[in-house]
Amino acid sequence: MPTILKHKAFSFLRKGLFVAVMCVAATVALCVQSPDAASAKENQVKSEPRRRAADALSLAAPSRRIIAEIPYAAHQMLWMDDDNLLLAGARVLGTRDADGRPRSGPYAVYRWNIHSGNVAEFMRTKGGVGILCYDRGNIHVAYLTEDERVIREGPIGQEREIVHKRSEKPPFTGAFNPYDCRYREPPTATQSAFKVITVLRQDHGFIEARYSTFFLVRPSKQRILLENFHGGLGGPRFSEFLKAYVFQDGSGDLSSSADRRVWVIGIDGSVAHYPMPKGQWLGGGTRGMPVRGGLAMFSLSSSIM
Repeated sequence: MPTILKHKAFSFLRKGLFVAVMCVAATVALCVQSPDAASAKENQVKSEPRRRAADALSLAAPSRRIIAEIPYAAHQMLWMDDDNLLLAGARVLGTRDADGRPRSGPYAVYRWNIHSGNVAEFMRTKGGVGILCYDRGNIHVAYLTEDERVIREGPIGQEREIVHKRSEKPPFTGAFNPYDCRYREPPTATQSAFKVITVLRQDHGFIEARYSTFFLVRPSKQRILLENFHGGLGGPRFSEFLKAYVFQDGSGDLSSSADRRVWVIGIDGSVAHYPMPKGQWLGGGTRGMPVRGGLAMFSLSSSIM
């Protein structure tokens, strides 16, 4: 049974846990849907998940519990590991200025240990962070000042700072890769008739396509045909739990009876898909992410009340 959330929710996945961070009254609350050991293997089931009207649209399903709450407003968040979240934002001070607007502390990147509750300033910034990326010990933070762009990147504790004019291109070659937090020259397709559509982590390779034929190209240049994969919407998200890339359905059919799916490409070239349950939540921007017990879905449909 998928949990369907509406509007202001960010999803994070570590070890298959579904975590929703809700920004309510300038407070960040962390909610976890507890995994059901008996249904841990349901991720591989390709039949449509069962639905119950009683909890399909609930934000407080019986299996979910609030485990922590902190007075911070965050515009970017990501996991460092199973215990620590990085969040870019500011502490909410609980007071208001003369115009009635909430006061907040300085912009920074914070490390939040969800078990101890400790929130530590990790890196002070002079404005809202545009890019926050972390991968296996390396961090990349980018933010804008009045006329400059500041980039801090490198191994944790050994970051270097690069500052350049906003009107100039970044002093890097290639394109920024959000999966390993590095600028790299884009790879070349293995055949002239194919086009590189997604550059993955450097140790995972890339995906190339020609019409409706897709291949995963490993760093060794091994080509693996992605059977029964029909593409997806935008760039995929990498799931640490599945060791796979998750593509959203690219269909333009927004009807409640649409056949919508989430596609999962494993780093070994395996292909799986998860059907989304039909309903009024398909009428807006709908996203799905596989978790231990099935599929977590997020909908912006205005028909969900």
